This record gives sequence, structure tokens and C-alpha cells, in this order.
Amino acid sequence: MRINKQILTTIILFSLCLNITGQSKQLTDWDFYKGTVGGTWDIWRGNFQLKWQKVKVPHTFNAEDTVDPDVSYYQGQAWYKNTLEIDNPHKNGRTLLNFGASGHKTTVYIYDQKIATHIGGYNQLEIIFKNNHLS
Repeated sequence: MRINKQILTTIILFSLCLNITGQSKQLTDWDFYKGTVGGTWDIWRGNFQLKWQKVKVPHTFNAEDTVDPDVSYYQGQAWYKNTLEIDNPHKNGRTLLNFGASGHKTTVYIYDQKIATHIGGYNQLEIIFKNNHLS
């Protein structure tokens, strides 16, 4: 069964590894926006006021400002988005979304539906889908 999923995260991404039936796919190219949005609908409906950057993960939005003593480092929201196809050939198969590390506070969305949250310092986050639903 093939499903097109759009993943949106408010995290510092180090890597996302998609594991389907023993096969892995690593997503390294992401769209990134640093700032606050009105809601997830602003992202998926194509709010053209948002200036998205192409980034490769691992990525951090504090790479420079944390080492500059004259600048206060950014502590607000950051958004990453990506589109992927989940094509699990097994009827009852599991699909794992594995973020190698995520920021101190992470929320993962598929479209506008919140599917996972994580609190902790740069730890792995794994989301399991079975029959194309969260388990």
C-alpha cells in the first residue's frame, strides 16, 4: 500500500531514517524555517511569506549565534518539513520513522495532525506505523 506523507517537525534534526521491512531510507534534504507560524495550515497551504531554506541534516539553527558573545542565541520555534512516500509491501507490516536525534522539545506532524512529541536533550525519537496508522 502506497501512502504519501508530509512530515513537519519543530526540531533540530540530526537524521531521519525510514525503515520499511528491513529496508532503510535516509532523508537528508529538508526545508527549514526559523520563526513562529500561525499553525501547521500556514505551512501546507503555501504561505508565501515564509522564507524556507534548503538544508541538509544534521542541521542546527544555532550553529553561529551560540558562539558569538555579542548576539543572544535564538531560542524560538524552528520548523523542518519533508515529503516522503511510505510503500510498505506487507499488509500488516510496520514502518518506523527514526529521528537519530531531536531537540529538547520536539513535535512531529503529518499534515496538520500531531503524531508525536518528545522532551529530552538530543535523544533518538522513533515513531511506529502499522497498517499505515500510528501504533
